[in-house]
Amino acid sequence: MTMFKHIKYICVLSALYSCSSLAGIEVYGSPEKQVAFKSASELSHHLDNSGLQLLSARSERQVPRVFVSHVPKDLAELSVDQKTRTFIRMILTNILQANDYILQDRAALHAAYADNHLDGEEAKWVEDLSHRYGFEQAPSYEELRKRVDTIPVSLALAQAIDESAWGTSHFAVEGNALFGEHLPPHSKSKKYVQAKGADVKLAAFDTILETCMEYLHNLNTNHAYHHLREMRHDAREIERELNGIELAEALQHYSERGMLYVDDLRSIIRHRDLHELDPTRLQEGQTTVFHIESID
Repeated sequence: MTMFKHIKYICVLSALYSCSSLAGIEVYGSPEKQVAFKSASELSHHLDNSGLQLLSARSERQVPRVFVSHVPKDLAELSVDQKTRTFIRMILTNILQANDYILQDRAALHAAYADNHLDGEEAKWVEDLSHRYGFEQAPSYEELRKRVDTIPVSLALAQAIDESAWGTSHFAVEGNALFGEHLPPHSKSKKYVQAKGADVKLAAFDTILETCMEYLHNLNTNHAYHHLREMRHDAREIERELNGIELAEALQHYSERGMLYVDDLRSIIRHRDLHELDPTRLQEGQTTVFHIESID
């Protein structure tokens, strides 16, 4: 089996999700262990005992494959410290997994172009990948690489914190909507959360991983974030680590607050030392998913 084919097959989960073939808990694959929880307090206890600790994440730069699939409705009832630690851990591993799916596509793309020639199978895969990343016509390898790339954990965490009020907003608890992504006009999607007493609809998701994947897809395809992709590509070209505080500059169009929004994101990153989590990676080994046992 060629390197391209090997990598391509491990990208199947990402490709299927992009085609909306996966939903709910299935997006995590086949976790070896599933643990139900009924409250935010119970979830926090599970996370404390799972080995997913922020202190060790910062020092060891790796975390276990422990995922929280849904936002608990009672996060706001936790103490401030417990709430913040729980929320950051909930988002951290899901963002890392979503980034890993992209890295698999990126590696497969590099392998496909390694000999400067695409065979029939490779050409079809690249065509499908291009469509998934928003190109109507065949892009150059360089242009496609600019889109098939990751977002720093620190920036994703800061946006989730700001957009969802630490996971306590109506949109977060009712639809795992953590990044404030509005439902596009005339969208055929039936999954949305509507603000109480207002005509504001945000896209809703079955799991936290799905909302993280859609968030990354939005930044990687929306014209409004073209500058972010150029900044990221420039950093890659000189082999610099991606920097959430720097890339935040390119998100002034994400919010009506413009540069005030950018300033807020940078403040969150600095105040919470989120940049220290950027080098973090998922460990190999057992996958555990914590899921809500009852939402009643």
